[in-house]
Amino acid sequence: MQIRCAHCTKTLALAGTGEPPAACPHCQKPPGPGPLGAYDPLRLLATGGMGEVWLARHRELGTEVAVKLLPAMPLEQLAPLRTRFAREAKLTAHVAHPGVVKVHEFGEAGDRPFLVLEFVAGRTLRALLQRGPLGVTEAARLAAATADVLAAAHAHGVLHRDIKPDNVMLQPDGTVRVLDFGIARALHDDAPLTRTGELVGTPEYMAPEQLLDGPEATTARTDVHALGILLYELLTGRSPFHGGSVFQALKLVESLEPPPPSRARAGVPASLDAVLARALAKDPADRLPSAAAFAEAVREAVPAARLAASDATRAPNFGAPLVAAVLLALLLALGLPERSPTARTSSPIAMGPTLADAERLVLDGEWQRALAMLEHVDAPIDSRRALAKAAFRHGNEGFVRAVGAPQWLSFCDERRRARWFGDRTEGAPEEPATTVAVVPAGAEALAQFATTLPIGGAERWLAELGVAHLRGDVAAASRAAETAWLSGAGELAVLLDGYLRIAPLPGTSAWRPLAGKELERLRRRVAGGDANDAPAAAVLLALLDSLHGLPLDPQPLQRLPAALRAEAAAWCRDEIAREPKFAAPLQRLATAVAEGKRGG
Repeated sequence: MQIRCAHCTKTLALAGTGEPPAACPHCQKPPGPGPLGAYDPLRLLATGGMGEVWLARHRELGTEVAVKLLPAMPLEQLAPLRTRFAREAKLTAHVAHPGVVKVHEFGEAGDRPFLVLEFVAGRTLRALLQRGPLGVTEAARLAAATADVLAAAHAHGVLHRDIKPDNVMLQPDGTVRVLDFGIARALHDDAPLTRTGELVGTPEYMAPEQLLDGPEATTARTDVHALGILLYELLTGRSPFHGGSVFQALKLVESLEPPPPSRARAGVPASLDAVLARALAKDPADRLPSAAAFAEAVREAVPAARLAASDATRAPNFGAPLVAAVLLALLLALGLPERSPTARTSSPIAMGPTLADAERLVLDGEWQRALAMLEHVDAPIDSRRALAKAAFRHGNEGFVRAVGAPQWLSFCDERRRARWFGDRTEGAPEEPATTVAVVPAGAEALAQFATTLPIGGAERWLAELGVAHLRGDVAAASRAAETAWLSGAGELAVLLDGYLRIAPLPGTSAWRPLAGKELERLRRRVAGGDANDAPAAAVLLALLDSLHGLPLDPQPLQRLPAALRAEAAAWCRDEIAREPKFAAPLQRLATAVAEGKRGG
């Protein structure tokens, strides 16, 4: 870890324990923040762009606390932050429940505000999920116990508004503590601290009314929605609204009806599916009315969840207080990275990704994530290359085959393909030891396949895109294409959506020319991509122009790779034979591709 010296502001590295050196090597002064009120910082536990978290000791009493220290800021920003810290201390002090982590006090060290919190041993549910989904009984127990804490807060007129695995801690004895009431508010508060239009919470854990109507629309049922997401993630290992970006998460929360968790894993009873369906209802009026009602419904669905934590499911004894999870829970609120290098994924990854982790993603159909992970796996290149080839062929090319589109559409992501193979992959796909789930063809089979893919993955939305087009639902296809692009599908989402808008529907042979404005929008979208990384866009653009009688631009075609020209020309010949009515524009395209070959 690194910090900036409190005196000269230069960066210096800390020891592995987080203890700062006695003197800064640049200015020779103590680099730490110095006394924080009545507390002396001992060691840094986490740091990031939004501040630092220190383990500190009370100067007189000797008690240890967690201190959240924010960066220096202008005076005009100090007043609202001071008010927020005072509010957090006041609200948590009013909740008489042992599951609430207390705020002791707040203050300022020069122009740096800080918050002093109870120091508690344990680990967050986020850390627990790094090993994978929890057992059904333990997941239900933890979610119900979290709801008990929120029920106590609601009884005192306090909403949490940011429940997620990072803000719930499991202590060594198996009990649950709820952390960070930093954005909590009173139920009848007429003076909210946030600005109009500001998001209050973490997008993928927010309720639709928080996103659409703002903080004034939050009620106890808003926290119930977050409890539903928490339980869903404990059962499946992934939030139902996890997206590749903030924008995708917002879109998913607003419109997605997540599949029941029983589809993702065995052993989840239908009664628990029903509880989650009510908790995650888009309309607050359709949800369970309170956190207490949620807790009772979960325990009725899983009676064993009423029991205390068993020895098998309790958190182990963590020993040194350095591991205190209350600090980990503060990290997301501060925008700080956890000290562990483990990435947040739906699959457990230990100290850096392994080949087995990448293979598991390939087998689960998360090919885009597998490719990204393989770049960082410490394994022989031949082993990684075989998995990468399977990811490419079953991913990019698999979705093209599944919707009956020509294979030249899969000429995208060419830079990454070149890094892995030096040239385009040829021949049969190379699979890992276990059979990869090949993308099936046809609307119904593809729709069923989509339900097996993670909601936040690009592959899920490429499948939904194909299903919508095969069923003739252009509006749904447009939404799926946008979400696929946001999820990391890149140019493939644009190319598939563009081609399928004009291609013959299943069982027909006629191409579907577009109207003026719709054609122009599609042309701009296709032309706006990276021609070097997705050369198939040049062929698709030429196809659009040929079918609509527009002049062809030969320049993009002149850069086409040899394999793409050959595939595009063969496809043109097949289409001319299949549908003579469109022989002229397709022959025009074939000629343009051939001329591009001479230019290349």
